Amino acid sequence: MSIVFAFLTACAFSLPYELLDTAEIGRLMPEHTFLEEVTAFLPVLGKRMYPQCILLFILFVFLYRFLFSKICQKQFSVAAFLTASLFSFYLLAGECGIAYKNLSVLFQTIPQCIITVLKYFGWLPLFYVVIYAAFIKLDEHKNERGAGRFTKIIFEKQPFLLPLLVILICWLPYVIVFYPGFVPSDGLKQLNNFFGVGNFTDNHPAFSSMLMGWAMCLGRTMGSDNLGVFLFTGPQLLINALVMAACFPLFKELKTPVWFRILTLADFSLIPIWPNYAYSVLKDSLYMAMILLFVLQMIRIIRDADQFCSKKLNLFLMSISMSLMMLVRHEGQYVGGFVFLTLFALSGVRKHWKKLLPVLLIPLCIINVFNHLIRPSLNIPDAPAREALTMPFRQTSAVVVNFEDSLSEEESAVLHELFVYENIPEMYSISTENADPLKGQFDPWAPREAIFRYMKVWLALGLKHPLTYLNVFLCSNTRYYDPFLGPFRDIYGWFGIEQADYVNQGVFDIHYNPETKALRSALINLANGLPFLPLTSLFYSLGFNAWLMIFCLAYQLRKKIQGIIIPLLPGIMTFIMIQHSAVNGFFRYMLPLLITLPLSAAWTIARQKERSYYEK
Repeated sequence: MSIVFAFLTACAFSLPYELLDTAEIGRLMPEHTFLEEVTAFLPVLGKRMYPQCILLFILFVFLYRFLFSKICQKQFSVAAFLTASLFSFYLLAGECGIAYKNLSVLFQTIPQCIITVLKYFGWLPLFYVVIYAAFIKLDEHKNERGAGRFTKIIFEKQPFLLPLLVILICWLPYVIVFYPGFVPSDGLKQLNNFFGVGNFTDNHPAFSSMLMGWAMCLGRTMGSDNLGVFLFTGPQLLINALVMAACFPLFKELKTPVWFRILTLADFSLIPIWPNYAYSVLKDSLYMAMILLFVLQMIRIIRDADQFCSKKLNLFLMSISMSLMMLVRHEGQYVGGFVFLTLFALSGVRKHWKKLLPVLLIPLCIINVFNHLIRPSLNIPDAPAREALTMPFRQTSAVVVNFEDSLSEEESAVLHELFVYENIPEMYSISTENADPLKGQFDPWAPREAIFRYMKVWLALGLKHPLTYLNVFLCSNTRYYDPFLGPFRDIYGWFGIEQADYVNQGVFDIHYNPETKALRSALINLANGLPFLPLTSLFYSLGFNAWLMIFCLAYQLRKKIQGIIIPLLPGIMTFIMIQHSAVNGFFRYMLPLLITLPLSAAWTIARQKERSYYEK
């Protein structure tokens, strides 16, 4: 069996989809008969797969034999099979989406069907045995504290202070060399809007724009725009470092393996994405700290609700962090409210409802007062409706491009009313990776009634062309599925100060020290190299990190312990929401999942018997 699976898996990793586009195959099918189609790709296939397929085959034979020895005495695992099936499908969607921008080719021809089947059933057994072996390893795992002298000092005696010190020391070169911080395009737009340049709307959350603007005003009163930027980026960087360091006392309580703590500390302190975003004028930066703190608090409540609720400081801090999470990012309202309410499904938490309910109600009151009283009084309108409709735009545009004749007169009239209709085909053709140009063809200030009419058209077209809608959805998110594809853009928020004329209009005097230019270039070169090195690239792979989160979810669901998946929900909700965003593979959209993943993994590793009491 291991030989058969090894052959299939070697084929799965060797067969490129572009194979069927070659002229070689066309020459082998002059009549396009059934037998020609079934056999024509074999000569080309052999040339493409040799010799790497032989090496892969030998490797997978040994791998399967090793993994089969781990699981041969175990029962069939439904959780491992479903997860393996999902991962196999994700790889198919990723590879085919990049090769063709269209998943319909998976079964378009007989040779393509053969390749699709070979790939799927080559990946499926590999993922199954690897996932099941990992499940068994976690089941047998014993959480023991690290015994090393050095690690004992860092992770046992001073589990908060020393990790904080390590993180800050590693971030210090960025703080000094890039003073006053990083100012990307979106952050500068928010500052512009605060100071009356452009339309100040809630598109970029108005509260975060106001925080940036107040910091700049204070800096200006003290004589420096640079200081104004630093008054925002400096405290924000410190908050991120504090919350990251707060994870390590929890790791100690969960008896997380010492290798995992070292890896997490190395991630937080040495991977440049964290100081870059923590030191940026950007709405995402404070949000990622608040969502990490939120997950940390979730775990503490689940572990011991009695102790958590007995301290007013815990309740106050949680209410403040939830308020900020809801104010600085729009999705924070949904993540915070939904996840917090799931806590009341636990009987151990439910008995403290009188103390916990105000923790949720206070942030909800604050966000409603801000949105319905403060913003209107400052003449700051809501965000344009098109910001939340990117995926429907893509799907209806695909119907316009491919099936325009299927539109009724009424449906066509609605689309002409709200879109620059003649631009749809051109904008759609470039929207697989980035739909911002397509989104720009929609009336940003369309009234609610017009948007309601559009949603009726979207639903009607979806019922007519469901496979088209599904195809667009999957092809628009390939970089979130496939671990072998890198991020599309924005790995870092920005290593510098935005200089584009359309944003940087001379309103601010923000600049770096020219004497640190060489050091800045060195740090940028280091940061730009890490996403492509064999090991560090895993920290940057959106698909790989999404798969880790899904693996943690599958393992925890397999344990069937009440409430165990609650700390994973913010990451899972982030993964679901980003699949409706404008940009496929936009790195910073994944930041909430990436920053909470170490906590989610530590919670997954933790011994089940030590946390089963909250079922009582």
